[in-house]
Amino acid sequence: MTTVVEISGLHVSYGTDAPSRRAVLRGLDLVVGQGELVALLGPNGSGKTTLLRAIAGTVPRDAGRVALFGMDLDAWSRVALARRVAVLPQSLVLPDGFRVAEIVEMGRAPHATRWFGSSAEDADAVERALADADALDLAERHADELSGGERQRVLVAMALAQQPELLLLDEPTLHLDIAHQASLLATVARLR
Repeated sequence: MTTVVEISGLHVSYGTDAPSRRAVLRGLDLVVGQGELVALLGPNGSGKTTLLRAIAGTVPRDAGRVALFGMDLDAWSRVALARRVAVLPQSLVLPDGFRVAEIVEMGRAPHATRWFGSSAEDADAVERALADADALDLAERHADELSGGERQRVLVAMALAQQPELLLLDEPTLHLDIAHQASLLATVARLR
């Protein structure tokens, strides 16, 4: 099995000076293989989001190694990483004034080969992502017309439109009703 995520001895702390620094992750080791579905469970403030941020490279590490697809995280360019890894944070504000389909298409940015316009492949990826997130019916609506759950489905679709090999979801069922929670979890299981 191919290793997708390999973490060894990961330490992450928050705070600027020694007395106020708070260790969140201490000596964490983790290996995730291709096709595995991993859920992080724990109380609020236990470091789940910090771990996802460390894997995505958006939080500095005090010590330890993070490798994705066999290559050290620090060796990845941001564009190359974005082509293979999609991150859905706990909260992200949708840009007002855009239609849902346009917002989901923004997830295709790492794959852009031209400055302007999108390809047929982009259009197909957006349509598939909207369908997988059960958001096809929202495609022509504007972001400011959506409920919290509808916004969350759009964000999931945007991440899926990236067509990532690694999908990092931080509380992906937030704001979703029970039917859409079940649908999202089934979609994630199917995509692995």
